[in-house]
Parts: sequence; structure tokens; C-alpha cells
Amino acid sequence: MIASVAPAEADRRSGWRRRLPIIAFAFVVVSLLALATTPLLMISRLDTMRRAIQATSGRAAPLVSRLRSVYAEEVIVHEKFRFDSDAVTRAHYEEYRALDTQLLDSLLPLAQRIGPAAGRHADEMQKIAAEWHRDHDARVDGTMTEMQFVENLPRTVALSRALRTADSLLADDVERAAQRDIADGVRLVRGQRVISTALGMLAIFAVMVVGWFARRERRLTVALVGAVEVANRLSAQSERRREDLVRLTESKARLVRGFTHDVRNPLGAADGYLQLVEDGVYGPLAVKQRSSVVRARGSLKAALKLIGDLLELTTVEMGKIEVIHEQMDLCEVAHDAAEEYRAQAEAKGLTMTTEMSEDACITSSDPGRVRQVLGNLISNAVKYTVKGGVTVRVLRPSVGHVAVEVADTGNGIPTDKQRYVFEEFVRLDPHSAPGAGIGLAMSRRITDALGGSITLQSEEGVGSTFTLWLPVTEPESRAAGWTPAVAARGTMASR
Repeated sequence: MIASVAPAEADRRSGWRRRLPIIAFAFVVVSLLALATTPLLMISRLDTMRRAIQATSGRAAPLVSRLRSVYAEEVIVHEKFRFDSDAVTRAHYEEYRALDTQLLDSLLPLAQRIGPAAGRHADEMQKIAAEWHRDHDARVDGTMTEMQFVENLPRTVALSRALRTADSLLADDVERAAQRDIADGVRLVRGQRVISTALGMLAIFAVMVVGWFARRERRLTVALVGAVEVANRLSAQSERRREDLVRLTESKARLVRGFTHDVRNPLGAADGYLQLVEDGVYGPLAVKQRSSVVRARGSLKAALKLIGDLLELTTVEMGKIEVIHEQMDLCEVAHDAAEEYRAQAEAKGLTMTTEMSEDACITSSDPGRVRQVLGNLISNAVKYTVKGGVTVRVLRPSVGHVAVEVADTGNGIPTDKQRYVFEEFVRLDPHSAPGAGIGLAMSRRITDALGGSITLQSEEGVGSTFTLWLPVTEPESRAAGWTPAVAARGTMASR
């Protein structure tokens, strides 16, 4: 397949290199256009900035200056009114009073647009001005006598100073904003100058690249043809090695099948003779003799089971595993699998708990294969748990899947070793329990054939949880009245 794709890849790369000089030429044209339009863009941006300055700091500066002058005139008119309370002086005061209110109302939104500090100083100025005007207004409209005004004069003077301070701070903010806008304009001009220079240099570089690629085109084409030949040769070698691997795998499968057939028969015969001895056919046995025979038969059964697992694993590796999907009660299968190992768990002082959720029971899969996988998971949980117990849960965590969790309270599996547990002949602690390390590997392959998966969550010192995930396929006969055995149980938890 590589040999067939390589020429197309070579043509694609060659076409790319042929187009590169055209791309470089287009880049030169674009650079020249950019050089021509950059001054126009700079002028447009500077004009936009000028209008923004005129709309903020440019308008605010004369307002601040005018407001300061109005406050001074207002003080003079008010002092004149205190000693000559005629209607003309009062009208002048009210005129200045309306003017400073108008100026301050116009200045406040401009200050907020200039920046947070200017907006804060404008707010403070408005509040101080309101306090400062209160006594002046009261004296003008007659609600405050001259004696009362004189008594409040220290406060009025302090407010006048605070007003001048706020006015000065606001003027400084406006000045800084104007200087900042001018600096931004200078930076804009400098940036545009740098961009123009860079575009010119890039255009010159692009012209050089066109010539360079034209000279290298021939050499690169020759090199590409050589690479295609190497790829074709490697592809042929890879195909030969794949065929060798297939033959080796088939040879291994034939060897395992022949070995298991040749070894299983004599082991089975030996177990049969030992059973006759255990049953006393050849005479009564002493207690120690019977114990030795029982242990020997246990070893033979373990060997026969290992041979069966090896044969099953070989069948799975060859992709010849048979899976039959049918209507099944997942809760019943999980419950039966747990009950099979309950006695073994109780013999070790462990609890065996099952928790079933009714909405997860009805599905379609291969009951025998599911029970085989759950048997491996529960067997390992009981085998590697010293105290506590094993919990088997059937649940439906999502719309498209059902899951069976097998949780134990064992020592847990270190994080850096969890990725190895599903590999063949891997035993993280060979001395903790007997076994060959192929149960989880075979379970993973069977689960893949079922269209599901197995996940692991484990924490050292807390325990491990293996989860069998199966896709949900609602059985067609459910509408026809098929009722699983668990339907009458509802949500069940048993010990």
C-alpha cells in the first residue's frame, strides 16, 4: 500500500515546490501593495485618533479651565451679594451657578471616558461642589443669615480648598490623557515605519527565495524519486514480514492446540486414577495420604484449567472467538457469577455483595461470554483481597451503555503499573496468589468481541474497581412481553 501511495505523495510535493515561486512572486506584489497602502492606513488611524482626542481630552481641558474660572467668578459675585443684596447681583450669581452646573455635567462623562482616575476625580469634584454650593445657595435665597454663614465659613473654606484640589487632580488627569494620546500617535507612526521597512525587506527576501527554489528544484526532484524507491522497497519488506508473522502466529496456534490435546489427556487420566484412589477403590487411605491425594488432584485441576485458558487465549488471538448475541438478564448473570465465588470469599472471611439496578438488566449480548469475563474479574477480586469484601454492581451510567462494576478492598494497583494488568502473562505480585496472568488479557479480548470495554480505577491501600462496559441493545421481544428474571426483584442489594 505504501508503494502505491508514495508516487502520489511525490507528485503532490513536486507540485507544491513548482507553485512556491509563484507564491513568492504573489507575496512580492502583496508587499508592494502594502507599502503603497500603509501610509493611507496610517493617516486614517491618526485622523481617528485625533477625533478621539478632540472628543475626550481635547474637550475636557477647556471645560476644566473654564470651570475653574467660573468658580472664581462665582465666589466674587457671592461676596458682593453678601454686602449688597440687590437683584442684579443675585441674578449674576444664579447665572454663574447654572453655568458651573452645566460645565460639570458636561465634564463628568468626558472624564469617565478618559479613565477611571479622571472619572473618580470628577465624581469627587461634583460631590464637593454640591457641599460647597449648599451654604452659598442658602445665603443667596435667604434661608441662611449672614451670621450663620460666617459661623460655617471655616467649613466653606475647607470645601473650597478641596474643590480646588479635585479640580487640579482632574486637570492633571486630562493632561496625562492628552500626553498619552500623543505618545500613542508617535508609536503608531513608528510602528507603521517599521512595518513598511519589514515589508520591503520581506519582498526582497521573497525574490531571493524564488531564485533559490528554482536552483534546488531539480536536486529535490531527484532526491524525491530516490525516496519513493526506498519507500517501495521498505513496503515490500514490511509485507513479507507481515506474512511471516501470520505464518508464525498460525504455527503457534497449531503448537498450542497440539500441546494442549497431548497434555490434557494424560493429566485427565491421572486425575481419574487419583479420584479412584481418593474414593478408596484401591483400599482405604490414611489421613495424610488422603490429604496428599487431594492436593495432587488440586494441582492437576489447576494445570488443566491453565491448559484450557491457553487454548482459549490462542483462539481469541486468532480472531476465531464465537460471540452469540441473545436476550439476556444481565443482573441474573452477574448475580450467578458472584454466587459462584461466594463460598471462596466467605472462606477467606470476606463479604460478597451484589447491587442490581432494574433499568440496567435488560440487554442483548452473549451470556456465556459475559459470565466468563465476570468470573475472571470476581475471581481476581477474591484472590487479591485480604480483608473487607467484594461488591458486584449492575448499573446503567448512560443511555447507550450498561456496566458491571467489580469493586474490592484489596491493596490496590500502583498507577504506574495499571497499564500492564491487561497484558498476557503479567503478574504484578507473583507471590501473593497463584495464577498465570492471562485471565485479564483474555477478558479484554472477549469484551472487545462483545463490542464493549473494561476499565480500571484503583488506589493503593483502598482497593480496585474493574468495570465491564457493554453497549445497550434493547431486545426486540421486550415489546412482545418478554420479562427478565430480575423484573420481579426491582432494585436489589444482597449479601
